[in-house]
Amino acid sequence: MDFKVHDDLSLLIIDDEEKNQNLYKKYLINSNICNVFSLKKGIEKLRDNHFDIIIADVNKINGEMDYLSEIISDKKKSIELIILSDYKSMEKTMELFNGIAEDFLIKPFNGETLISIINRTYLKLVHKKEKDNLFNNRPINNFYGLIGQSKRMQYVFNEIVKAAATSANVLITGESGTGKELVARAIHYNSLRSKAPFITVNCAGIPESLLESELFGYVKGAFTGAHSSRIGFFYTAQNGTIFLDEITEITPVIQVKLLRIVQNKEFYMLGSSECQIADVRIITASNKDVMELTKKGFFREDLYYRLNVIPIHLPPLRERREDIKILTEYFSIKYCKELNKNRISFTDDAIQAFELYSWPGNIRELENVIQRIIVMTDKEIITLNDLPLLIQQSKKTVQEYSYIYKSLEQIEMEYIKTVLSYTKGNKTIAAKILDIDRKTLWDKLRKLGQINSN
Repeated sequence: MDFKVHDDLSLLIIDDEEKNQNLYKKYLINSNICNVFSLKKGIEKLRDNHFDIIIADVNKINGEMDYLSEIISDKKKSIELIILSDYKSMEKTMELFNGIAEDFLIKPFNGETLISIINRTYLKLVHKKEKDNLFNNRPINNFYGLIGQSKRMQYVFNEIVKAAATSANVLITGESGTGKELVARAIHYNSLRSKAPFITVNCAGIPESLLESELFGYVKGAFTGAHSSRIGFFYTAQNGTIFLDEITEITPVIQVKLLRIVQNKEFYMLGSSECQIADVRIITASNKDVMELTKKGFFREDLYYRLNVIPIHLPPLRERREDIKILTEYFSIKYCKELNKNRISFTDDAIQAFELYSWPGNIRELENVIQRIIVMTDKEIITLNDLPLLIQQSKKTVQEYSYIYKSLEQIEMEYIKTVLSYTKGNKTIAAKILDIDRKTLWDKLRKLGQINSN
């Protein structure tokens, strides 16, 4: 994992544990950090300084929680709170700080977990700032990171708003690189659960042998190597949303356990007989045809229908080519700023080549291409020749074989128009050249809507 937080992020840390301090120093070295050992000192810093995120040990704020809550509420649009607690106290801590803290960090923690939660909380902060754009009636350019003005994307945006107004399960489908996780985030952060955790799980990225314990957690002694208890993703997502990406990759055993959660809102940690309640909204996603896999018996039918209460399909980029120009502009601005370069522009030929290319990797591929161009070039105007050869060739191929994108009827009508132009509108001569009788020519012209008298 890349242990890095956003460069423009400012942090206030209220924690005096030496082990934690060493982690902060090691992994947050380039961050804008103010580190204090008591809530009183933290509140003094809050009065006169701006912070994006507060990380606070629950033991340092007991008795003064209301005061801290009041300060955060006054600045709610710009401050998020992460609470530190040990495993034994976490359930009580989550109840105590429900609606106040944006996320929770279990002690002891490692650098990877620390960075992951900070970055996740930072994204929540960004999403809240974008929330004002959700319900306006004008075309949406940037909808929680989803860019598009096409009718297909406007439809998706409307479906997201409708889904966010409910707690129903959602199944997001679409090819790789179309932005399925962004859709899930947009739903969560515009829902009534937006103040609770949003947990992302890549089912394909976790080994099959570990996925069950990662999802549901385990108790001490549940298996060899389980030296202490550990809560799972469903417990962490309590009152919030869990996003299960690549849902079709889970095994039949886990499908059964997931079905229990969907039906009864309950689960068991590995090695435990104590039932846990899961007040969690489930959003799933797949780049495969889930219905087809269900028909073939690879995915449980009862689980499929319970997960697919609200289906949202993301179109591939080749089916929304009118968005390619604004996506290109968006990514070029983003990476020019990130790389501290002057703004660049693309010639009409370059944009046309982008629009003609098939983009098998969808938006992720387009973003990578733009990033690579900006990194590698010193130019401020990008031409067709500056693009990757495969994209250049797409335009040349389309120009050379443009007729393959037309129907036989379109080609026929264009040829008739060419012959009529050559004969200066004389249909008798045109019919002879075309080797058809005059009546047939008239019938074709009538269909074309171009009937003129000689």
